[in-house]
Amino acid sequence: AGLAYFGRYAGCHFDTPKQVAQFLRSAEGISKDQIGQLLGKKDPFYRSVAVSYFSENYNVAGMELDQAIREFLTGNWLLPYESVAYVMGIFAEVFLAKNPEYKLRDETMLQGLANALIMLNGFQHNVQSKRTQMSLKRFTELVRSFDITEAHLSPADVKGFYKRICKDDLSPKPPTAAEMTEAVLNYPTKRMMGRKLTRKGKRDRTYFVLRDGCLFFFDKEASKKDFTPSRVVFLQGCVAHKHPVK
Repeated sequence: AGLAYFGRYAGCHFDTPKQVAQFLRSAEGISKDQIGQLLGKKDPFYRSVAVSYFSENYNVAGMELDQAIREFLTGNWLLPYESVAYVMGIFAEVFLAKNPEYKLRDETMLQGLANALIMLNGFQHNVQSKRTQMSLKRFTELVRSFDITEAHLSPADVKGFYKRICKDDLSPKPPTAAEMTEAVLNYPTKRMMGRKLTRKGKRDRTYFVLRDGCLFFFDKEASKKDFTPSRVVFLQGCVAHKHPVK
C-alpha cells in the first residue's frame, strides 16, 4: 500500500529498493512522518529501501556512535517510535559498514547500545520525565544488559556517552517560527482547511495545515504578506485513533 501511494504521487513505478530510496531523498510534499513510516516497515523489501536511503543519505564514517545517531535523526524523515528498535537495527548495519574498525563490532550489541542511547535521551530530555531522569549507574546497567561487557566498552566510554547525551538532546531542535512559516508557505497545494468553531456564542473560522508532523493553526486565510501561524501543535509520537460512530 505504501509503494502504491508513493507511486501514484510520483507518477511512476518502482522496481527496486534503490529507486524508492532515490525518490524519497528528493521527494517534495511528502511528510516526514510518512517517509519515516515507510522506512520503518518490517519487510525485507522496505528494509533494503531503508539501508539504501540511510547509506547514501548520511556519511557517518569516522563518527562516534552518539554523533552518528544525531546525524541520523536529521533530514526529511521522522523516527517512527513504534519501531525504534527495528530502525536502530538498520542504523547499526549502516554504521558498521561505514566504520569497519569501530570498537564494538557485533551488530546486535551495537543495536542494543543505540537503543540504550535513545532511551537515555528520552529520560533526560522529555519534559514529562524530568523527575525520573536516568542515573549513570542505571544507564550502565542498561548497556550491560545487552551483553556489552567492559571488554567491549569500557566504563569511561559508557560515561562519555552518558555525559554527551545529558548535555545535548539527540532529537532535532524544534523549528523556529520563521522556519515553520516557510514550511507552510512551501506547502505544495497551497491549500488550507477551515472549520467553524463555536466560542461564547460566536462562530469563528479557524484554518489549519497539517505539515511535517506539525498542525499549524491560523486565525485567517493566508496571504503572501501575512502567513504567520497563531499556534502550532507538535504531533511527533502521537497516535490517532478512529472515534467510534454512534
